[in-house]
Amino acid sequence: MAMLAILYLTAALSITQIQLGKSILTVEVANTPEAMAHGLMERTSLGEDQGMLFVYDRPKILHFWMKNTRIPLALAFFDEQRTITEIIEMAVPLQNEQLPPVYTSSLPSMYALEVPKSWFTRHQIREGTEFSFLGNANSVK
Repeated sequence: MAMLAILYLTAALSITQIQLGKSILTVEVANTPEAMAHGLMERTSLGEDQGMLFVYDRPKILHFWMKNTRIPLALAFFDEQRTITEIIEMAVPLQNEQLPPVYTSSLPSMYALEVPKSWFTRHQIREGTEFSFLGNANSVK
């Protein structure tokens, strides 16, 4: 039953492409409370140029954790102008860890992007880099 719920949630997410620096990513868009709460939980893999973009209705301090997340991830927080304000590497929680660490944005953020661990380093993406939507992104919000 849990696998069915994961498949349903994955199928319900919209997918779009973004350009970040010179790199193009295919991202699943989490823009509902349910999708944001579930994030990339239970996934066992994530392609090199894939990720999940969390879209909020207004800038605010954001909190992320790796509960039930099986793959190491990197996280970037973006302001309202879609500019990276902070990049954090996140580790898979230890098996015996009751409460995984919480990763909090230092500044109010309107977007957050999860990608494979070290992706930002491999693609030379730093704070101050902006992203843009490619194609029709009207369904993102």
